[in-house]
Amino acid sequence: MKLKQLNAFLAVAEHRTIRGAARALGVTQPAVSSIVRELELDLDAPLITRSVKGIALTEYGSAFAIRARLIVEEMQRTRDEIEQLRLGTTGSVSLAVSPTVALTILPRAFAAFTRSLPGASVNLDDALSANDLARLRDGTLDFIVTHRLQDMTPDSDEFASIPLFRTVFAVVARNRHRLARARSLRELTDAQWCVPRYGEHGDDLVRSIFMPLGIEMPKHVIHCPSFSATLGLVSQTDALGVFARPLMEAGHRPRGIVALNLAEPLPPLTVAIVMRRHALLTPAALRFIECLKAASAMVAGKDEGK
Repeated sequence: MKLKQLNAFLAVAEHRTIRGAARALGVTQPAVSSIVRELELDLDAPLITRSVKGIALTEYGSAFAIRARLIVEEMQRTRDEIEQLRLGTTGSVSLAVSPTVALTILPRAFAAFTRSLPGASVNLDDALSANDLARLRDGTLDFIVTHRLQDMTPDSDEFASIPLFRTVFAVVARNRHRLARARSLRELTDAQWCVPRYGEHGDDLVRSIFMPLGIEMPKHVIHCPSFSATLGLVSQTDALGVFARPLMEAGHRPRGIVALNLAEPLPPLTVAIVMRRHALLTPAALRFIECLKAASAMVAGKDEGK
Protein backbone atom coordinates (compact mmCIF):
# COMPACT_ATOMS: atom_id res chain seq x y z
CA MET A 1 0.00 0.00 0.00
CA LYS A 2 1.61 3.23 -1.19
CA LEU A 3 1.12 6.86 -0.22
CA LYS A 4 0.00 7.66 -3.79
CA GLN A 5 -2.77 5.09 -3.46
CA LEU A 6 -3.93 6.47 -0.12
CA ASN A 7 -3.99 10.03 -1.43
CA ALA A 8 -5.98 8.98 -4.48
CA PHE A 9 -8.56 7.11 -2.42
CA LEU A 10 -8.92 10.03 0.01
CA ALA A 11 -9.44 12.38 -2.94
CA VAL A 12 -12.25 10.12 -4.17
CA ALA A 13 -13.73 10.02 -0.66
CA GLU A 14 -13.65 13.83 -0.48
CA HIS A 15 -14.89 14.74 -3.96
CA ARG A 16 -17.23 11.73 -4.41
CA THR A 17 -16.47 11.64 -8.14
CA ILE A 18 -13.56 10.14 -10.09
CA ARG A 19 -13.40 13.30 -12.19
CA GLY A 20 -13.16 15.56 -9.14
CA ALA A 21 -10.48 13.38 -7.56
CA ALA A 22 -8.47 13.26 -10.79
CA ARG A 23 -8.68 17.04 -11.18
CA ALA A 24 -7.53 17.58 -7.59
CA LEU A 25 -4.60 15.20 -8.00
CA GLY A 26 -3.62 16.36 -11.49
CA VAL A 27 -3.89 12.87 -12.98
CA THR A 28 -6.23 11.10 -15.41
CA GLN A 29 -9.56 9.57 -14.43
CA PRO A 30 -8.46 6.06 -15.55
CA ALA A 31 -5.44 6.36 -13.24
CA VAL A 32 -7.66 7.11 -10.25
CA SER A 33 -10.08 4.29 -11.12
CA SER A 34 -7.14 1.88 -11.48
CA ILE A 35 -5.77 2.83 -8.06
CA VAL A 36 -9.14 2.31 -6.39
CA ARG A 37 -9.47 -1.13 -8.02
CA GLU A 38 -5.95 -2.04 -6.85
CA LEU A 39 -6.85 -1.12 -3.28
CA GLU A 40 -10.07 -3.11 -3.42
CA LEU A 41 -8.16 -6.16 -4.69
CA ASP A 42 -5.47 -5.71 -2.06
CA LEU A 43 -8.04 -5.42 0.75
CA ASP A 44 -10.41 -7.98 -0.78
CA ALA A 45 -13.37 -5.68 -0.10
CA PRO A 46 -15.42 -3.14 -2.08
CA LEU A 47 -14.54 0.43 -1.04
CA ILE A 48 -16.91 2.47 -3.22
CA THR A 49 -20.21 2.18 -5.03
CA ARG A 50 -21.08 4.11 -8.19
CA SER A 51 -24.44 5.57 -9.15
CA VAL A 52 -25.87 8.42 -11.20
CA LYS A 53 -25.53 10.59 -8.09
CA GLY A 54 -21.80 9.97 -7.88
CA ILE A 55 -19.66 7.81 -5.62
CA ALA A 56 -20.50 6.64 -2.11
CA LEU A 57 -18.22 4.86 0.31
CA THR A 58 -19.15 1.37 1.41
CA GLU A 59 -18.92 0.34 5.04
CA TYR A 60 -15.42 -0.91 4.28
CA GLY A 61 -14.57 2.30 2.45
CA SER A 62 -15.67 4.49 5.36
CA ALA A 63 -13.54 2.48 7.79
CA PHE A 64 -10.57 2.51 5.41
CA ALA A 65 -10.86 6.29 4.89
CA ILE A 66 -10.36 6.90 8.63
CA ARG A 67 -7.23 4.76 8.74
CA ALA A 68 -5.89 6.09 5.44
CA ARG A 69 -6.24 9.68 6.58
CA LEU A 70 -4.46 8.89 9.84
CA ILE A 71 -1.59 7.18 7.97
CA VAL A 72 -1.18 10.14 5.60
CA GLU A 73 -1.22 12.61 8.51
CA GLU A 74 1.35 10.58 10.44
CA MET A 75 3.61 10.39 7.40
CA GLN A 76 3.40 14.17 7.04
CA ARG A 77 4.26 14.56 10.73
CA THR A 78 7.25 12.29 10.21
CA ARG A 79 8.49 14.53 7.39
CA ASP A 80 7.90 17.59 9.56
CA GLU A 81 9.82 16.09 12.44
CA ILE A 82 12.82 15.14 10.29
CA GLU A 83 12.80 18.59 8.70
CA GLN A 84 12.68 20.29 12.08
CA LEU A 85 15.48 18.15 13.44
CA ARG A 86 17.54 18.97 10.35
CA LEU A 87 16.94 22.73 10.32
CA GLY A 88 15.99 23.38 13.93
CA THR A 89 13.39 26.09 13.32
CA THR A 90 10.70 24.54 11.12
CA GLY A 91 7.81 22.12 11.49
CA SER A 92 4.05 22.38 11.65
CA VAL A 93 1.30 22.02 14.22
CA SER A 94 -2.46 21.77 13.77
CA LEU A 95 -4.78 22.60 16.64
CA ALA A 96 -8.30 23.74 17.39
CA VAL A 97 -9.12 26.11 20.25
CA SER A 98 -12.26 27.24 22.04
CA PRO A 99 -13.16 30.96 22.18
CA THR A 100 -12.02 31.07 25.81
CA VAL A 101 -8.58 29.86 24.76
CA ALA A 102 -8.45 32.00 21.62
CA LEU A 103 -9.04 35.22 23.56
CA THR A 104 -6.91 34.46 26.64
CA ILE A 105 -3.81 32.25 26.45
CA LEU A 106 -3.50 31.67 22.68
CA PRO A 107 -1.98 35.05 21.69
CA ARG A 108 0.80 34.81 24.29
CA ALA A 109 1.47 31.14 23.47
CA PHE A 110 1.52 31.84 19.73
CA ALA A 111 3.96 34.73 20.14
CA ALA A 112 6.33 32.59 22.21
CA PHE A 113 6.06 29.72 19.73
CA THR A 114 6.86 31.84 16.69
CA ARG A 115 9.85 33.37 18.47
CA SER A 116 11.32 29.94 19.16
CA LEU A 117 10.34 28.34 15.82
CA PRO A 118 10.07 31.20 13.31
CA GLY A 119 9.95 28.87 10.33
CA ALA A 120 7.15 26.67 11.63
CA SER A 121 3.60 26.77 10.30
CA VAL A 122 0.54 26.84 12.56
CA ASN A 123 -2.87 25.64 11.40
CA LEU A 124 -5.66 26.92 13.67
CA ASP A 125 -9.34 26.06 13.79
CA ASP A 126 -12.32 26.48 16.11
CA ALA A 127 -13.02 23.82 18.75
CA LEU A 128 -16.75 24.09 18.97
CA SER A 129 -18.35 20.89 17.75
CA ALA A 130 -18.73 17.17 18.28
CA ASN A 131 -16.38 16.69 15.31
CA ASP A 132 -13.37 17.83 17.33
CA LEU A 133 -12.63 14.36 18.71
CA ALA A 134 -13.17 12.83 15.27
CA ARG A 135 -10.51 15.17 13.89
CA LEU A 136 -8.14 13.97 16.60
CA ARG A 137 -8.89 10.36 15.70
CA ASP A 138 -8.11 10.78 12.01
CA GLY A 139 -4.99 12.86 12.64
CA THR A 140 -6.32 16.10 11.15
CA LEU A 141 -5.52 17.81 14.46
CA ASP A 142 -2.52 17.33 16.73
CA PHE A 143 -4.57 18.43 19.72
CA ILE A 144 -7.44 20.62 20.81
CA VAL A 145 -7.41 23.20 23.60
CA THR A 146 -10.80 23.74 25.11
CA HIS A 147 -12.74 24.10 28.34
CA ARG A 148 -15.08 21.54 29.82
CA LEU A 149 -17.19 20.97 32.88
CA GLN A 150 -15.26 19.30 35.68
CA ASP A 151 -17.09 15.96 35.34
CA MET A 152 -16.96 15.86 31.52
CA THR A 153 -13.80 14.15 30.26
CA PRO A 154 -13.10 12.29 26.99
CA ASP A 155 -12.64 8.53 26.99
CA SER A 156 -9.40 8.04 28.90
CA ASP A 157 -8.59 4.85 26.97
CA GLU A 158 -8.53 6.80 23.71
CA PHE A 159 -7.60 10.35 24.71
CA ALA A 160 -5.18 12.01 27.10
CA SER A 161 -5.70 15.41 28.74
CA ILE A 162 -3.26 17.98 30.06
CA PRO A 163 -5.04 20.42 32.42
CA LEU A 164 -3.87 24.01 31.94
CA PHE A 165 -5.89 25.98 34.47
CA ARG A 166 -9.18 25.91 36.34
CA THR A 167 -11.69 28.70 36.59
CA VAL A 168 -15.47 29.20 36.77
CA PHE A 169 -18.33 30.25 34.56
CA ALA A 170 -20.04 33.62 34.71
CA VAL A 171 -23.56 34.64 33.73
CA VAL A 172 -23.38 37.67 31.44
CA ALA A 173 -25.80 40.24 30.05
CA ARG A 174 -25.74 43.58 28.25
CA ASN A 175 -25.14 46.35 30.74
CA ARG A 176 -28.60 47.88 30.19
CA HIS A 177 -30.39 44.58 30.70
CA ARG A 178 -33.21 44.79 33.25
CA LEU A 179 -31.53 41.89 35.11
CA ALA A 180 -27.98 43.27 34.98
CA ARG A 181 -28.14 44.01 38.72
CA ALA A 182 -29.68 40.65 39.67
CA ARG A 183 -28.01 39.01 42.66
CA SER A 184 -29.52 35.53 42.54
CA LEU A 185 -30.08 32.82 39.96
CA ARG A 186 -33.67 32.67 41.21
CA GLU A 187 -34.26 36.02 39.49
CA LEU A 188 -33.15 34.61 36.13
CA THR A 189 -35.34 31.57 35.54
CA ASP A 190 -37.84 33.44 33.35
CA ALA A 191 -35.16 35.05 31.18
CA GLN A 192 -34.07 34.00 27.69
CA TRP A 193 -30.73 32.12 27.78
CA CYS A 194 -28.24 31.55 24.97
CA VAL A 195 -25.67 28.90 25.88
CA PRO A 196 -23.33 26.40 24.16
CA ARG A 197 -24.17 22.71 24.07
CA TYR A 198 -22.70 20.43 26.71
CA GLY A 199 -23.46 16.74 27.06
CA GLU A 200 -25.50 14.34 24.96
CA HIS A 201 -28.65 16.48 24.97
CA GLY A 202 -26.88 19.84 25.12
CA ASP A 203 -28.28 20.98 28.48
CA ASP A 204 -25.58 19.76 30.89
CA LEU A 205 -24.27 23.29 31.46
CA VAL A 206 -27.65 24.76 32.40
CA ARG A 207 -28.38 21.75 34.60
CA SER A 208 -25.05 22.13 36.38
CA ILE A 209 -25.89 25.77 37.17
CA PHE A 210 -29.40 25.33 38.55
CA MET A 211 -30.05 21.76 39.66
CA PRO A 212 -27.38 21.45 42.43
CA LEU A 213 -28.94 24.52 44.08
CA GLY A 214 -32.51 23.22 43.80
CA ILE A 215 -33.49 26.15 41.58
CA GLU A 216 -35.99 25.72 38.76
CA MET A 217 -34.43 25.37 35.31
CA PRO A 218 -34.98 28.24 32.84
CA LYS A 219 -37.82 27.62 30.42
CA HIS A 220 -36.35 29.57 27.48
CA VAL A 221 -32.93 28.25 26.42
CA ILE A 222 -31.28 28.55 23.00
CA HIS A 223 -28.35 26.21 22.40
CA CYS A 224 -25.84 28.05 20.23
CA PRO A 225 -22.40 26.59 19.38
CA SER A 226 -21.27 29.84 17.72
CA PHE A 227 -19.46 32.23 20.03
CA SER A 228 -19.87 35.17 17.64
CA ALA A 229 -23.62 34.55 17.39
CA THR A 230 -23.90 34.28 21.17
CA LEU A 231 -21.89 37.46 21.60
CA GLY A 232 -24.17 39.29 19.20
CA LEU A 233 -27.34 38.12 20.93
CA VAL A 234 -26.11 38.83 24.45
CA SER A 235 -24.74 42.28 23.59
CA GLN A 236 -27.77 43.44 21.60
CA THR A 237 -30.80 41.59 23.00
CA ASP A 238 -32.15 40.54 26.39
CA ALA A 239 -30.63 37.06 26.12
CA LEU A 240 -28.36 35.99 28.98
CA GLY A 241 -25.15 34.12 28.24
CA VAL A 242 -22.69 31.93 30.09
CA PHE A 243 -19.00 32.65 29.47
CA ALA A 244 -15.89 31.33 31.12
CA ARG A 245 -14.76 33.96 33.62
CA PRO A 246 -11.41 34.68 31.87
CA LEU A 247 -13.30 35.45 28.67
CA MET A 248 -15.05 38.34 30.44
CA GLU A 249 -11.67 39.66 31.50
CA ALA A 250 -10.23 39.48 27.99
CA GLY A 251 -11.74 42.66 26.62
CA HIS A 252 -15.48 42.17 26.14
CA ARG A 253 -16.58 44.85 28.58
CA PRO A 254 -16.27 47.52 25.84
CA ARG A 255 -19.06 45.67 24.02
CA GLY A 256 -21.36 46.60 26.86
CA ILE A 257 -21.44 43.14 28.43
CA VAL A 258 -21.22 42.68 32.18
CA ALA A 259 -20.88 39.65 34.43
CA LEU A 260 -23.70 39.37 36.94
CA ASN A 261 -22.62 39.47 40.58
CA LEU A 262 -24.59 36.46 41.80
CA ALA A 263 -24.69 35.08 45.32
CA GLU A 264 -24.71 31.45 44.19
CA PRO A 265 -21.49 29.77 43.01
CA LEU A 266 -21.22 28.96 39.32
CA PRO A 267 -19.87 25.60 38.08
CA PRO A 268 -16.09 25.18 37.85
CA LEU A 269 -14.48 24.35 34.53
CA THR A 270 -11.11 23.10 33.36
CA VAL A 271 -9.19 24.42 30.36
CA ALA A 272 -7.16 21.52 29.00
CA ILE A 273 -5.24 20.15 26.04
CA VAL A 274 -6.80 16.98 24.62
CA MET A 275 -4.95 14.61 22.26
CA ARG A 276 -4.95 11.01 21.17
CA ARG A 277 -3.44 8.95 23.99
CA HIS A 278 -0.80 7.29 21.85
CA ALA A 279 -0.19 10.13 19.41
CA LEU A 280 3.43 10.74 18.43
CA LEU A 281 3.61 14.52 18.43
CA THR A 282 6.23 16.36 16.42
CA PRO A 283 8.75 18.65 18.15
CA ALA A 284 6.75 21.64 16.87
CA ALA A 285 3.54 20.36 18.47
CA LEU A 286 5.35 19.61 21.73
CA ARG A 287 6.86 23.09 21.70
CA PHE A 288 3.43 24.70 21.23
CA ILE A 289 2.14 22.73 24.21
CA GLU A 290 4.97 24.07 26.35
CA CYS A 291 4.09 27.61 25.24
CA LEU A 292 0.44 27.02 26.17
CA LYS A 293 1.47 25.79 29.61
CA ALA A 294 3.59 28.89 30.20
CA ALA A 295 0.79 31.22 29.09
CA SER A 296 -1.71 29.35 31.28
CA ALA A 297 0.44 29.80 34.37
CA MET A 298 -0.24 33.53 34.21
CA VAL A 299 -4.01 33.02 33.97
CA ALA A 300 -3.95 30.54 36.85
CA GLY A 301 -1.94 33.01 38.91
CA LYS A 302 -4.53 35.72 38.38
CA ASP A 303 -7.34 33.40 39.46
CA GLU A 304 -5.48 32.39 42.60
CA GLY A 305 -4.85 36.02 43.48
CA LYS A 306 -8.57 36.86 43.61
